[in-house]
Amino acid sequence: MSENSHDLTRLEALIEDAPVYDVALLRAVFESAFDGLISIDARGTINAVNPAAESIFGYSRDELIGQNVRTLMPEPYHSRHDGFVRRFLVTGERRIIGIGREVIGRRRDGSTFPLDLAVTEFNVNDERRFLGLVRDITARKADEQRQAALVAREAHQRGKIETAAGVLHDLGNALSGISARLSSARVFLEDQSARSNLRRTVWYLEQHEETLTACLGEKTGALIQLIQTIADTADDNAERTLADVDKALAFITHAQEVLTTYRRYSGAGSGPSRERLEIPRLLLDAQRMMSDEMAKRGGRIHVHCTRDLPRARTERSKVMQLLLNLVKNSIEALDEGAGESPTIDITARHEGEKLVIEIADNGPGFGPEVAARLFDEGFSTKERGSGLGLFACQRIAETLGGYLSVESPGPGAGARARITIPLESDHP
Repeated sequence: MSENSHDLTRLEALIEDAPVYDVALLRAVFESAFDGLISIDARGTINAVNPAAESIFGYSRDELIGQNVRTLMPEPYHSRHDGFVRRFLVTGERRIIGIGREVIGRRRDGSTFPLDLAVTEFNVNDERRFLGLVRDITARKADEQRQAALVAREAHQRGKIETAAGVLHDLGNALSGISARLSSARVFLEDQSARSNLRRTVWYLEQHEETLTACLGEKTGALIQLIQTIADTADDNAERTLADVDKALAFITHAQEVLTTYRRYSGAGSGPSRERLEIPRLLLDAQRMMSDEMAKRGGRIHVHCTRDLPRARTERSKVMQLLLNLVKNSIEALDEGAGESPTIDITARHEGEKLVIEIADNGPGFGPEVAARLFDEGFSTKERGSGLGLFACQRIAETLGGYLSVESPGPGAGARARITIPLESDHP
């Protein structure tokens, strides 16, 4: 049963006991209700609306009373409504009455929006009437769409990670075999099949370059170029070729470690799952996953956290998603201006029953005008960006039972994001 239906049940009880209650009390309940209330007769004519209904639909009370309730419905509901009412009056068949459902409403300006609607029947002087309770659920539906988009995005990223992990596994096996052959330089130099395998390896990498780049960044191109060089120069210098192969294997080992870390936090696709998290390990994992991106900018990520920090009982994947996106936002901000040594400091501490994680950078910072809009949906100060916006990050923090704040002393003074979540979270 929907929340609207529960509210309507309580309202029905008031109506049924109307002789017991003061009429003024019932009027006060009607006028002050948070949800919209609309009363109609058996012909669908509106005879009463409360202020909440006026606000929801954009009509004044005087504009609505005497109008058919179809005024508040777009097609096809507009044309079908009278038929629904007649069917109920004749057959007693319920489509909405006493049940509740989601419908589409129409405002005075013609715009449409989603509504929760619950309807009950009552009698006034032996005349059948209907009372509708309406709630604008635009914000709720938008949240549902955002959550669905996040789930789809996570699933897509998990798929890319799994594919990249498979590619790296195959590549590592191929290069390990080549490395073993190089123990005898002469055998390798005379082995046409080995060089052919190298060329096939380059082709294989190029086929999966997009997936690997999405997970590992621009170093993928450097790896392809390195293996291409190995294939092109193998005839000339086996010792140099061996050194290049070892370099490629070292990259693959590092990339596999990064992907293993990603997989640890992207596997929770079957629904919310709270567990005891070792916060120092989580922060170090985030540092490992983002260090290459930071190194490309000549900067470093530092982690400051005591080993005795209490474990937090919360959702691992969401905390990491939030942390990575805030670090990514800082890195992208550093592209727009930082000191001689771009730096991000990740700090964790506990304050009472709360876990506080801070991400501070020495980037360009921002002024009061930007601060006022940081959490507006779709707002960004960057021309391009690959992370979630702060609006979405704030929503993730809220689903963890916490909140997110971002501040800056001013332009040129860096910025600091602060995640605060319960150490013991039973948040649904």
